Amino acid sequence: MSFQSNDPKSALTRYAQTKDPSKLPRDVCLTYDDWTIVIFDAYEKAKFHFLVLPRIPFPLSDSVQSEHKQQNSQPGGTDYATVKGLGSPATDGCGAGSALSDDRASKKPKLALAGDKLAFGTTGCKTVPTRHLQDINTLLASPYASQVFGRLKAMAERVKSIILSEMPRATLDAIPFKGHTHATASVEQCLVTWPVHLGFHAIPSMSTVHLHCISCDLVSERLKRKHHYLSFKHDHGFFLHTRDIEQWIREGRKAQPKSTAELHKLLKADLVSIWDANLYKDMPSLKRHLETEWKADIQRRQQSERNEHQQGQSTKMISTAEVIRLC
Repeated sequence: MSFQSNDPKSALTRYAQTKDPSKLPRDVCLTYDDWTIVIFDAYEKAKFHFLVLPRIPFPLSDSVQSEHKQQNSQPGGTDYATVKGLGSPATDGCGAGSALSDDRASKKPKLALAGDKLAFGTTGCKTVPTRHLQDINTLLASPYASQVFGRLKAMAERVKSIILSEMPRATLDAIPFKGHTHATASVEQCLVTWPVHLGFHAIPSMSTVHLHCISCDLVSERLKRKHHYLSFKHDHGFFLHTRDIEQWIREGRKAQPKSTAELHKLLKADLVSIWDANLYKDMPSLKRHLETEWKADIQRRQQSERNEHQQGQSTKMISTAEVIRLC
């Protein structure tokens, strides 16, 4: 099943709104639960690349609903529509927020600016308002940021486990899950695992917040343009790791620390390798380098595992010999 839309940026939203993900093709949907759906990135930028989306509507648990209702009705409760720097949610699993005056706390939640983004009030509904789920910026501004992010991260960790279990069976020359995933007699298996990154783009190219689960290799035919590479370069600043988002939510931040201008500038930076910090003049030369280095890294990891196995066998033989001697 694929969705047609006049606006290509809304394609992910259509998947997030799927009522029954089990009816999606197996090469579209990897897995799902009551809060999230995981799809294959149609334009994968690495050997493994998945997107974790919130289900729309996104259900709130009864405890979360009652917490927010209680706080909004009590004198001195937290006003979630405060401007950045004036306060932060006291619940959401992120620690206590600042105390507010009674007259401010008595006001109903409303829209307000926070770091040039709209900060949203709570809702009496049983679901998170869709406008809170537009992108990572609206999610950070939402009083439900902790709940939504927590579900996205939990599913991303599950996806990471799936990826790591598939890596040893993947081949060096094929995109996993597409075509020949497992090796034949003439194709070499990877046999090892390599790092997987979990995070968001600071400025997403598509609507509906989505968490990338992507292997660190960045080896893909779809990695064609400079901004593709720089947006997934894990140490560049445009790719926001889940550990950083988690920290921001815990601190009550309502916006990213970098401005939009600073973030756009990151996508115009030089092509510096993730492997050796060397500078490359164009994408074709960088891509050749990335593939060569990734395959070399796989070989190093394979050799390391062989060495560990041999060391383990030697230790086992010594232990057996010692037992025999004592007998």
